Amino acid sequence: MTRTASAYAAGANRWRFAQFGNTSLAINLATVLQQSASGAFADVANAPKAALIEAASGFVMLANTDDAGLGISGGPNAAQEHRWWCSQIFNPTGTWAPSVSTQATTGLLVETPGAITALRRLQSEIVAYKAKSIYVARYVGSPVVWQFQCVSTDIGCSSHEAVVAAGTTHYFVGDDDIYAFDGSRPVSIGKGIKEWFFGRLNRTYISNIRAIHDRVNSRIYWFYPVSSSALTSCLVYHYDTQRWGHFDLTITDVLESITAAITYDAFSDKFGTSIQYDQIPTDISYNSPYWNAATPVLSYISTANKITGLSGTASGASLTTGWYGSEDVVTVCTRVRPRYKTKPSAATITPAATFDLGGTVRYGATSSINGDRFDVLQAGRYHRFALTFAGGVEIEALVPTLKPQGLE
Repeated sequence: MTRTASAYAAGANRWRFAQFGNTSLAINLATVLQQSASGAFADVANAPKAALIEAASGFVMLANTDDAGLGISGGPNAAQEHRWWCSQIFNPTGTWAPSVSTQATTGLLVETPGAITALRRLQSEIVAYKAKSIYVARYVGSPVVWQFQCVSTDIGCSSHEAVVAAGTTHYFVGDDDIYAFDGSRPVSIGKGIKEWFFGRLNRTYISNIRAIHDRVNSRIYWFYPVSSSALTSCLVYHYDTQRWGHFDLTITDVLESITAAITYDAFSDKFGTSIQYDQIPTDISYNSPYWNAATPVLSYISTANKITGLSGTASGASLTTGWYGSEDVVTVCTRVRPRYKTKPSAATITPAATFDLGGTVRYGATSSINGDRFDVLQAGRYHRFALTFAGGVEIEALVPTLKPQGLE
């Protein structure tokens, strides 16, 4: 970002943005509200500093604010992490001094402890999140203007970037589960995945989580830290089918980038004058949005500080099943058949067996797939299988052949 006045001194504070008509607005906790209708940004007079920003119902709202030393009439003249401000109605670049006539106002969310950590629009309402609570703000007119209701006192979200608005629902990572929120109450969607996910997540840096929404394919990507503060893994949720995915990728941030037009005359500037049709880089498909002007592209900033498309072919995958079997029957497993929707280029299996859940587990030798099956040979009451795949894969079922050897 640039502005017409002196350079910014944002430090480690994160920039966040909102759009109000044709005016772009930006904020961080070290800088007063910034605005630009075109060109460089400029300070908004009589506006506070803030960590969070959102726009809804003709207003711009700021949260986790600091107006110390700014001389805003009617303000607390203090840094208050639980305070919110709203602009004049239909005029976010006017003075933010509280006034019944302009409907600019400010207030506190102190029913629950802690800072306001996220601020997201949900249709005409605004939802304010704390680490362990949720407030819904509805416009009710002057003199109250925005009326906040606390709808949860033990579920919240620690990262503004971990909340994704998809249609009429927010999806977010909480402190101990993953939730969908429609404005009334948060509902858990993490069954079957939350124990594994939170076992991997480095909770010290839960506020570092970054999410991006793939609207075309109905997917949400949450990048999260594992062993340090770095974002090295990604949890993916397909909300139409309520299915989960996961992959490892180290990034610094996510964004939706907009592609520029590539004309015939400018083609050589990209690829050189001697390139032939079949020499176009293989990682750019013919139907890639790279070729279309003004196309939103899911992207991330790599560790080399380059904007990179969030696409490509999978290099491999792995999965480990639960236990097959029963405590009443000893069985011999002789083969395992995978049923693919997308077949990988190669696959291996490592079988395991036990006679008692929680007891000693015996592992078999790793072997490659033999035609359409894995050949294994092991006995036990319970059987489990670890599979690895090369290339892209989608597996719909895994069917072991278990032959009874005795009943108890």
